[in-house]
Amino acid sequence: MNETTKHGGRRVVMVGLGLAMTTSTFGALDANAACNRDDIDYYLSKGFTAEQITAICSGNERKEPATNETSPAAAGIEQPVPTPLQTANPPNQQSSILKESINGYDIEITSTTLAFTRKNCIEYGPENIYGFRSEVCPEVRYTFTLAGLSIVKLNRKYGFFGPVSGMVLSNRAESQILNGIEKLDESGFEEVSKVINNREALTIPLQDGVPFERVRPAFTELTR
Repeated sequence: MNETTKHGGRRVVMVGLGLAMTTSTFGALDANAACNRDDIDYYLSKGFTAEQITAICSGNERKEPATNETSPAAAGIEQPVPTPLQTANPPNQQSSILKESINGYDIEITSTTLAFTRKNCIEYGPENIYGFRSEVCPEVRYTFTLAGLSIVKLNRKYGFFGPVSGMVLSNRAESQILNGIEKLDESGFEEVSKVINNREALTIPLQDGVPFERVRPAFTELTR
């Protein structure tokens, strides 16, 4: 319903306000240092609601009212910023299971890849007089492509027995040695790199105590 009234000798049309503007509402708006009576009358004549006028009077600009086709943001009304709870995607259960199960760190799982970092201790070079070989423990980043990835064999803690300690996969990972090989000579580097690329790049190691029955369906769901 439209209503016509007078303010300071001017005729002002108050257009369909959603909430009736009481005397206390006018008083609160007039008390705002950024708006005077003329400002309020101007906004009323343009069809602003009491809530819109209150919001606008927190600044110094005059803004035209929103039409049916204009969003509140376009009309100058500040919109609440979504909280992380509102914008975050629901957790991926399969990814969570694998992240908890892989014996590694900095684990990242996307729609196309699975990557993790791990320290691998590898013996290299000839034996010394006591029958021991040198050992190096480089930090390696492995990235598996999920497309076509499948389990071809299971490694167990005690040879053919005991709990599953790793999954041998159909595709090799892309291996990147991050550190830990600085002291290797050329022959040592070649030997260690060969082990990492040929053996370790096929296996995803699992944490002790993780039942494989829990890991398999999560892995299958992620790679299909």
